Amino acid sequence: MFDLVIQGPLDNTSLQIVDKYLPQFNDIIVSHWDNDDTNLVKSSYKKFQDCRIVKGDYGGQYKPLVKFVSQSLPDLNNTFKCDKNSTFFYSIASTYAGLKKCTSPYVIKMRSDEFYTNFNVLKEKLLENTKKMDCGNIFFKPWDFKPYHIGDHLFAAEREFLLKTYHILFNAYTNPEFSPASWLNQGKPDTAEQILAKSFLCARGVTDSLWPLKDTSLKYFNVVDINDLGPYEAKWQHGNKVYYKDSSGNGVKFTGDDNKY
Repeated sequence: MFDLVIQGPLDNTSLQIVDKYLPQFNDIIVSHWDNDDTNLVKSSYKKFQDCRIVKGDYGGQYKPLVKFVSQSLPDLNNTFKCDKNSTFFYSIASTYAGLKKCTSPYVIKMRSDEFYTNFNVLKEKLLENTKKMDCGNIFFKPWDFKPYHIGDHLFAAEREFLLKTYHILFNAYTNPEFSPASWLNQGKPDTAEQILAKSFLCARGVTDSLWPLKDTSLKYFNVVDINDLGPYEAKWQHGNKVYYKDSSGNGVKFTGDDNKY
């Protein structure tokens, strides 16, 4: 029922444990850039090109489990409204390309420079209420501090509405006539995370008159503690920090990131 999208520059952090993801997903889509490290590209493609299984619903035919999607790194000078000193549009473009290759009803999206080992809690939480986007708690901010500042490193939702979300985002920043909405102006005052959340609300058909209500956030977003996802490695690139939980269970507590937002 789930596909996995790994987006961003090819990175051994995630690629080295893709084998562990295979039993957990129908398809794994790696969405990356044409100018990624050539040796890493070659080794990754070679490693996974024969990674196939026989699926009954494919008439006994072999079905590739790992799909690679590559595109040119976008020129931010050709974008509108987004902060050109931010990587937000890069994440939009790579996630959108990966989502287009998904076929399962539900999708988990993660960054290529991170890894998690057990997605069961995230899956189960989404299936309890499929209207929601379920996010990892890394950098998820409390409502009273910054409304709709969701965690964008790791999240799960229905494929249909993630596609609509990223259709809004991609077109808002590549077509100046797509939408006049002021909340799409990154940093003025909304952050990338807030813009992603509001785009998801748009995709769900939630009118902006309901956005100021905390109940709206509670209805459409949920927080999952990444310490429940097995050993992991998560990163704050701009802060040059790495957070991890090892096999002995030592993890990180992200303050203000629990479900009391």
